[in-house]
Amino acid sequence: MKAALFLMIALAIHAPCVASGEDRSGRFVPVPKIDPVYPVLDAYRTAKFKRDKESKNYFTGIGEWQFDLLPAFAILFPNLRFVHLGWTYTQNPKGQIIEGLPAGLLELTVAIDKDSNRIVAGAKGTQFEEFGNLLTSNHVQIRNEAEAQRVWEVYAALNHVVIGEDPVPKWPSTKVSETEWHLGDSTWRDSHHYVQVILDANQSVLPVKRYNEKVRQSSRP
Repeated sequence: MKAALFLMIALAIHAPCVASGEDRSGRFVPVPKIDPVYPVLDAYRTAKFKRDKESKNYFTGIGEWQFDLLPAFAILFPNLRFVHLGWTYTQNPKGQIIEGLPAGLLELTVAIDKDSNRIVAGAKGTQFEEFGNLLTSNHVQIRNEAEAQRVWEVYAALNHVVIGEDPVPKWPSTKVSETEWHLGDSTWRDSHHYVQVILDANQSVLPVKRYNEKVRQSSRP
């Protein structure tokens, strides 16, 4: 796990107001410059901003690093710290327009090893197998509903699964068998959504996949 980069990107509509430093919940706290990890984060941020600034295709405005203090992070990953960065993204109308490229406020979260102060592996926002790798590498177990809900809370926070004004939806976790759970099991907007988690014999997390299945509508007279 410690050989790769942990990134998470999501659209602004699924995000707290952190790019401007506004956070009324107290969940996000700026990384102090005296923190040993600050130079590592600042170097990453500077390199990214330089690449974006030199691009002829889009403009960006980049924010400051902030610790994500969601309590569930510390419970599942006691050896890691999670740090968030937000930036704005718009295409340059004078450059080459890239179809399908997202615009608005984007985000990235990195996991920092507490001992080495290095960025380590993790989960990308829409690549759910990577989230499973983070859980597996840290030997996270799901032995009961409370632990399943905690994993769902972390997943929802990292991937900004938001419905309405609830930042971490309290959708149920369904136990399918001794080795399978469906997290965030819900139906909305004519679709059935859940995150499938497979467990080994010790109930430790193995693969993670996201399912989005269309719900058949009953015929109307």
